[in-house]
Amino acid sequence: MFAEMISKVIEPNQAFLTPLVNTNKLVVNHLEKVLDLQMNALQFYMDIGVDRLKAAAEVDDWGSLQDFLAGQFEVAVTMAQKMMDDTKTLVELGTDFQAEFDKQVKKSELTDKTAKATQQAAGKTAKALKETTDKAAKETDEAIHKTA
Repeated sequence: MFAEMISKVIEPNQAFLTPLVNTNKLVVNHLEKVLDLQMNALQFYMDIGVDRLKAAAEVDDWGSLQDFLAGQFEVAVTMAQKMMDDTKTLVELGTDFQAEFDKQVKKSELTDKTAKATQQAAGKTAKALKETTDKAAKETDEAIHKTA
């Protein structure tokens, strides 16, 4: 009896629910990729921090201080490159998400008004993501040139 009631509620709304379920799956998949990128970045920066602390602890004379400082410069360049690579990956993830979302909107049977509003919101989000990552890339590039 309970299953029958649920069926009566779900069946008429299936055309509306399917696109929502698909969109939720897309969002979760995208979120998983972004979190994976962030966790890898966190591990990378933690490893560098610990390595540099160990290197600093080994400084005991002028020569080892010079070696440590040279290593700091190398780390700065490595970190800047990592930031650039991560920014590029994040932009690609955002672009892929936008493309997949657009495909789903076209497939769905949402009303034109709802589809347009949703697509505009996704477009604004993608645009804001691109602007933010472009700005971060520019600042990282400027930081690299300042250290070089």
